[in-house]
Amino acid sequence: MISQRFENTAHDTVTAGMDLYTHLALIVLASIADSVRMDLSILKLKAVGDFLHILDYQWNDVLIPYWQKESEYAAKYGVNKIAFEMHPGFCVYNPETLMKLRNAVGPCLGANFDPSHLIWQGIDPVEAIRYIGENGAMFHFHAKDTCVNRRNTEINGVLDTKHYSDEIHRSWVFRALGYGTDEKKWKDMISMLQLVGYNHVMSIEHEDSFMTSKEGLEKAIAFLRRIIISEPKPGGMFWA
Repeated sequence: MISQRFENTAHDTVTAGMDLYTHLALIVLASIADSVRMDLSILKLKAVGDFLHILDYQWNDVLIPYWQKESEYAAKYGVNKIAFEMHPGFCVYNPETLMKLRNAVGPCLGANFDPSHLIWQGIDPVEAIRYIGENGAMFHFHAKDTCVNRRNTEINGVLDTKHYSDEIHRSWVFRALGYGTDEKKWKDMISMLQLVGYNHVMSIEHEDSFMTSKEGLEKAIAFLRRIIISEPKPGGMFWA
């Protein structure tokens, strides 16, 4: 068995990728020449390299300067809140990365909080609401749910690129409210929104492939009507 440490052979820089590919070929040829003493049944490859360099470039050379410029432009026209939907696959994908960008750019950046993208990452949406709300960054809220398939995640984990129509095999799918997360958790989310001072829209977003948009919207409205706190938080307590 040969164990060799490589940089990224699929690097987007052609010359770098070719040099590494050539190096790999030479390793294999040398191993064949020495096959009397080496077990060639397994060639172990471990990709290492430029992930941190790429992240540093994305954040410090592109993302932060871009939003510093765009936030200044938005402010000229009276736009003082820019809401990010934390979405895996993007630079801002969880509360930590949201606050990283906000701290670098300014308080004009905040969250369009969509729990459906956080639930399948293993994030507790109630705690995330508290963290973002206590930092003054809760700007908007999407009412959308996610159902995590425990059987599939125990085999393949939560990173899933299969098409959304392959519901039975996916690790998770988007669902209408209450079809992924139980009612108690949604009540806790709504209560925490109240506690952090969010008294704005809960925008229903339908991406449930099990039902039509009409049925999904009707069910989501009925679900929210049962649990939403529609009146402002009382200013006092008559019992205390």
